[in-house]
Amino acid sequence: MIHYREAVNVLDYDPESGEFFWKKRISNRIHVGDKAGRISTDGYVIIGVMKALYYGHRLAWLMFTGEWPKDQIDHKNGDRADNRIRNLREATNADNCQNKRIASTSNKSTKLLGCYFHKPSGKFRAAIGINGKNRHLGYFDTPDQAHAKYVEAKRELHRFCQI
Repeated sequence: MIHYREAVNVLDYDPESGEFFWKKRISNRIHVGDKAGRISTDGYVIIGVMKALYYGHRLAWLMFTGEWPKDQIDHKNGDRADNRIRNLREATNADNCQNKRIASTSNKSTKLLGCYFHKPSGKFRAAIGINGKNRHLGYFDTPDQAHAKYVEAKRELHRFCQI
């Protein structure tokens, strides 16, 4: 695999727009000044350079700070394709998960973060994960009430929460 520094030699990055442009022609399909990258199936910008694929947010961090990210890069607003530098920050996996906005596919009962239907009580249970432990927030008559309690707790407890 080509070292990520090779990408810096052939790409320009605009930190205000978060977009990448080719500054060197590396194939017959690429022209200097063309926008670089595409949106992957999971919503991230990916850019192919010399048979290697790179995530745009990681390249943006490198090109703006001069350093490859030590861990993960979080998109503050949750938009995986928004690579403006003001929307990016270094984060741990736990920090990055705190900024999650869409419920997992396993939560089929409400499709809302932090709550699910609790059959034994006949109510909607709200819960939040903190330091690997699940904290019970209460039972509620509606999924919206349970989700509201979850959002309240998330704002209070998670330092990266943008909800």
